[in-house]
Amino acid sequence: MDVARRNFIAIFISHLVAAVGMAAFIPFIPFYLESLGVTDPVPMRIWSGLTIGAAPLTAAIFGPLWGALGDRIGRKIMVLRSLLAITMFVGLMGLVTAPWQLLVLRLLQGMFSGFVAAGNTLVSVSTPVERQGRVMGVLQTGLLLGFALGPLLGGVIGDTMGYRSAFFVTSALAASACLVVTFLAREDHRIQKASVGGEGIFRGMAHDLLGSLESRGMRYLLSSLLCFRTSLSLMVPVLPIYLVQIGGFDLSVKTTMASLLFTSMAAPVIFFVALWGWRADRVGPGNNFVLCTFITAFCFLSYGLAWTAWMLIVMRALQGVFLAGIMPSIYAALARLSPGVSRGAAMGLVQSSLQISMAGGTILGGFLAAAMNLKVLFVISCLLMLSASALSRFGWMRMVDGGERKQEDHADCSGAAECFERQGG
Repeated sequence: MDVARRNFIAIFISHLVAAVGMAAFIPFIPFYLESLGVTDPVPMRIWSGLTIGAAPLTAAIFGPLWGALGDRIGRKIMVLRSLLAITMFVGLMGLVTAPWQLLVLRLLQGMFSGFVAAGNTLVSVSTPVERQGRVMGVLQTGLLLGFALGPLLGGVIGDTMGYRSAFFVTSALAASACLVVTFLAREDHRIQKASVGGEGIFRGMAHDLLGSLESRGMRYLLSSLLCFRTSLSLMVPVLPIYLVQIGGFDLSVKTTMASLLFTSMAAPVIFFVALWGWRADRVGPGNNFVLCTFITAFCFLSYGLAWTAWMLIVMRALQGVFLAGIMPSIYAALARLSPGVSRGAAMGLVQSSLQISMAGGTILGGFLAAAMNLKVLFVISCLLMLSASALSRFGWMRMVDGGERKQEDHADCSGAAECFERQGG
């Protein structure tokens, strides 16, 4: 079995297992905070936004640094680092006795984890550019299947065994994923960045990160990501509250219903993500991204029309069909905008943008939910998603849809800036 296939299988399994655990406790964070003593509705909404957004916030700061470091010392070790961080910090979350302790652990989790970016980089650097969409699409299937199953598992555990048990289960799952990567994945050292001209590791990391940001295409790509992910993140602390508000079900199973609500969007994504990835390779990542974000934007408006929880769940599922095409398009575009030897730095910046928008969106969503009618947030999310579509259409779409470049064309580039210059970025 070649290195590319081994890495793909290892990361697919680790994404699936780790995602199940990570998604298991997010939907019931507001209810867990309630068990820790936060009972007033307004503080609960604010604490929910802060706690959910804490990990993405620190991950956004440290993610690009880990990615650039991985380009030099190895991508596999970055995957192991992230999984071990989840094992330790999430396990400790099941022992907290106060909301501030949970917040601190979420901050530390984000600082040292980031298994998605590390795993995606390990697979991406050994995959030809013309197959990035379909390969990353299948890889996303494993990740999203985990995110779909996770809330259901967490809901059942939360309602039957207590909220704390879900954190211990997540820790155990992350540890098992770490073992899979340890024994199955292999590092391809031919696609690894060496220091150039006697520059040190940290100066070289800064050189690659700045080189990535000098690309006009990358800047537009990152901007569209910020808008896209913020629009989704606004909903995270809001939807469980909105679900209870519109009612139509027995409130004794509100944790399970909230978990089902998150799963309802993930389920169609699992079935369609590989298909959208294949389409991105055929018609261009930019074309794919514009279509999917445009339709997804107007799906947010349908949330306000739901008068029962089950209607809201169905609307989320329909939105998931088109949401499935967004991330395969992003990863396919990234492969056409970044050199293989500096892919970790570029992937780190992409994940940083996602994490910033996740943190900012959830925190902002918590504060806005406490200050205004929840239906207004659906309109805001729609406008943000339309902005992402416009930034792609008039920014990076033409740069990545104009033709395919072989990954090895960048093999002799001394840095990200030089490679971006060669491609006209």
